[in-house]
Amino acid sequence: MTRELSGKRILILGAGAWQAPYIQKAKKLGLRVFATDWEDSAPGAPVADVFRRIDLRDKERSLAFASESRVEAIFTSADIGVPTAAFVAGKLGLRYHSQEVALAATNKRVMRDKAKASGLSGPRYFPCRSLADALAGSREIGFPLIMKPVDNCSSRGVSVVEDARHLKNYYRECERASFSGEIIIEELMQGTEGSIEALVEDGKAVLLGVCDKQKSPLPYRYDLQLNYPGSYSNQQFVAINEFAQRLVDGFEIKNGIIHVEIMITANSVRLIELAVRGCGSNVITHLIPAMTGFDVMEYLFLRAFGMRKDITFTEDRPGLLRFIMLKPGKIKAITGVAAAWKTKGVLDLKIEREAGDIIAEVKDGRSRPGYMLLVANSKEQLEAIAKSVEERLAVSYC
Repeated sequence: MTRELSGKRILILGAGAWQAPYIQKAKKLGLRVFATDWEDSAPGAPVADVFRRIDLRDKERSLAFASESRVEAIFTSADIGVPTAAFVAGKLGLRYHSQEVALAATNKRVMRDKAKASGLSGPRYFPCRSLADALAGSREIGFPLIMKPVDNCSSRGVSVVEDARHLKNYYRECERASFSGEIIIEELMQGTEGSIEALVEDGKAVLLGVCDKQKSPLPYRYDLQLNYPGSYSNQQFVAINEFAQRLVDGFEIKNGIIHVEIMITANSVRLIELAVRGCGSNVITHLIPAMTGFDVMEYLFLRAFGMRKDITFTEDRPGLLRFIMLKPGKIKAITGVAAAWKTKGVLDLKIEREAGDIIAEVKDGRSRPGYMLLVANSKEQLEAIAKSVEERLAVSYC
């Protein structure tokens, strides 16, 4: 328990698998936690002091719940909850991002416009409200290109299209994943894809970690593996640091945490996407603290109440997030999970499938069957740990 936070009241928007660790941490710090989610069965729901089933996009009901609960701070680690958190904070005078920042971080069209106005390098892009728009945009941008909903996350509805026929085939899938019905098509940038995790304190970016990524086979674009630190030159790391600060300045982000997806070449850093929350898959809650020795969640909760915690790193270890992919078919049995958990260096391990489940084609990040989070003293050790985990896991099919 942290004395400064004991008994204070916070609203956490989202109680799903990636949000539950934040609720658990808030409780350990002594906070009285009010939480919302669109599912009563959300893992974090029974952990909260008070839970209310509210769609994270429902601003007015979230505001009413916050008001009646007399909360003193608000927090979310879910993209969908960011605009709602900004709305509630604005109405109640709580510390959070402005509604302008929230919109720019959750709507890819607004994000692209803001980045362009700020002089940040990114892809050529074309917003679309119809298939005719997309075809017109493809003629302007050229193939191959990437097609995305403007307002969803976890790579839902995202695909790479090689020609007009592919565009027509994938357009409806992309449109269905867009809450507003708007999509965006973009130049398919080339280079090494990575991401930045950083804290923002009074307008200054402080990097927590930078990774490079292994991506899924086309046409989809979800992550298969994140390697910390990324295999970049010293010059590239300097450029990444500078890019993060220019982004914070351009988007006028004052405080909080950011997750920035980037494309890196020998000579440039280009923006893929920005989020004003930390990386999912327990990277911020489990992996970054183990890599750096810094309690990120405590920092974020203290800052939500206007309190300070020095940013100091006592560890410098490499980390790995690897997603566990299963072949298509009906699962008969999964064994070895408990044994794999005992492997030294395993921070978190989960297979979100069980006997009787049918494994279908994975099209987005939320559909990946499982993951492992590892930390070690060298990248060679990380690979050895990952191999050991995979050897202990066994999946049989009907």
